[in-house]
Amino acid sequence: MTDSFHPGLSNPESWEEAAVQAPVAIAALDFLTTVVQEQDLAVAWDAMDPQLKQSWAAAWVEANSPALAEYGRDLEEVRAALAKGDFEHDLWPHFSRGTLCEVASLVPSNPDWWGIGATARVSGMEVELLYLHDTGGRSDVIWQPGEVKPVVPILMRYSNESWKVLNLGSESFPD
Repeated sequence: MTDSFHPGLSNPESWEEAAVQAPVAIAALDFLTTVVQEQDLAVAWDAMDPQLKQSWAAAWVEANSPALAEYGRDLEEVRAALAKGDFEHDLWPHFSRGTLCEVASLVPSNPDWWGIGATARVSGMEVELLYLHDTGGRSDVIWQPGEVKPVVPILMRYSNESWKVLNLGSESFPD
């Protein structure tokens, strides 16, 4: 029996970098697993940065504002309730369903093939940018310098002693 190892970790300096990146990558993958596989936005809510919660709620309200206004809904009240995670709100199931579909459209369809690059990409104070990519089911995929691959950016922020998803599908801070 031969030992298998990841060729990208043949250098001890790479071990240190991978160990440092593990918590942020695990937080991102846990979030994606909950949202994409389990399809439970309420459970994933605590893994999201408040700025992303506000952004997703505002975008949903804006996209649905004609219907909400037609039914006499207070748009600001709806946005605030969704952004704070009021899972009992009568519009939460609609917001959740739309958001889950949107996230599922961004990420590779097979979670067993998800990979996150090990290189740290600092984007600001306690903010890191990760790239989710499709490994094609291979565990030995190494991203070569200059190589171009389709990726899904995941912006993460360290807050209250844990990593939170700050944005998904964009390298920018959410509006």
